[in-house]
Parts: sequence; C-alpha cells; structure tokens
Amino acid sequence: LKNINLAFIPLIIILSFAQFFLGTLNIKLLTNPLVNIPFSKLFKYHTITWAAGTFIPGRIGEFGLVYFLREDGVMIGEGTAITVLDRLITIFTLGVFSTLGLFLLLTPFQAFSYLITLVLGLGVLSYIIFSKTGRRFMAKILRGYAKNFTGFSRTLFYYFRKQKKILVANLIITMGKWVLMTL
Repeated sequence: LKNINLAFIPLIIILSFAQFFLGTLNIKLLTNPLVNIPFSKLFKYHTITWAAGTFIPGRIGEFGLVYFLREDGVMIGEGTAITVLDRLITIFTLGVFSTLGLFLLLTPFQAFSYLITLVLGLGVLSYIIFSKTGRRFMAKILRGYAKNFTGFSRTLFYYFRKQKKILVANLIITMGKWVLMTL
C-alpha cells in the first residue's frame, strides 16, 4: 500500500462506479419487460449481490438478486431466469475476450484446445438450461423445490423469442463493463 500512487484512487473509484452502473443497467434491461423497478433500487440490489458474490465461491452470491427481485413481485423462476441470462451473457463475453487473449499468448494448438473446452462447457450448460431433458434432470435434482422455479423456462424462452434486442444490448453493455473492469 505504501507504493500505490494515490493519484489513481479517484480513477479507480470512478471506474468501479461505472462498472456497477453498467451492471445495474443490464439488470434494468432484463427486468423491464416483467416489472418496472427503480434504477436506484436495482443499483442497491446489484451492489449487495456483487459483494456477496466476492465472498461466496463461484460468485453464487450474485444469485441473491433473485431474493431481492421477489420483493418487487418477480417470481423465483423469473428472477432465476434473469440472473442466469445475465450470467450466460457474461460467460460468453469473457469467453470471447479470453479466446482472443489465448490466441495472442499461447501456441495455436494450446489456444484451440482451450477454445474447444469452453465451447463444450457452454454446450453442456446450454443443454441443461434449454432442453426439456436437461430441465427434467434439474427438476429431479431439485425434487420438491422444483415447483419454486415455476416460470423459469417461460421467462427464458420469452427473452430469446421476443426480446432479442434486450439480449444484444445486454451483450454490448457487458462487453463495455469488462473493458472498464480491465482498465
């Protein structure tokens, strides 16, 4: 800490705030078709769940957003779908950026092997989330709790069928957010 240039502190604070602002904007885009929650309230939800995500392994704490959205009339299944969509877009964005970096830093064979692993992982995850068989498998794992996630599939497919512009906007904002975070 002695060696930190204090002139960078204001810039770090501004970039951190911008990152939270863009993350909240993503959530606002995804929640707007279902319910109108004030931006300031979503900002609070986002920062709290982000903080929880930094302490809980796998950033699972960010799924706490589902709990907060429930207070505003969003069912658990719908809130989970919103959170999963936001996480999938983030994983996709980081995958694209990582792949570009891998091809710059590693041999083509090594980079391609990582790319195949990423594609396979996303494929398995997508199969579990989007296929009937995968969702039935998850329902078996969840057993009695599966009924709490009513509306997950309906909400998820609603965005892919009717709200593609929102998903593209979320993708663009997420890319901007990760560029800011990298800075």
